[in-house]
Amino acid sequence: MNRHGKWILIATTSAVLALNSGCIFFHGYTRGRPIDDAAFSELIVAQDEEEDVEEKLGLPDAIIPLKVGTIFRYDYTKTNTFLLLIIGHTSRQDDKVYMIFNDEGVLADKKAQSLTKDLGWRLWPFGR
Repeated sequence: MNRHGKWILIATTSAVLALNSGCIFFHGYTRGRPIDDAAFSELIVAQDEEEDVEEKLGLPDAIIPLKVGTIFRYDYTKTNTFLLLIIGHTSRQDDKVYMIFNDEGVLADKKAQSLTKDLGWRLWPFGR
């Protein structure tokens, strides 16, 4: 084997070993609990109370007191990470639900933002 052939063999072997040694990393992580869309749509403004919301959606992640009422906040976060050697990308989206109650504990309004359903794996770390 000539001198150049030896270096090509060493470089090729090193590249194969590096790519097969766990340097490719996919990781999906969630925090919180996804909101049940059917349970959310069943809740009726000006009719349901705090207990009804807790029964259908579970305990809130945060209870925010107001001068005239309360807000229940529900959070769900989804994170996907791809890493190849030292190049990678992390995508993260949050779902937020706010249940707003008047001072009598009756549901006055409900707001939801759902972004995690469209979160995919992005394998190219540069640009959009």
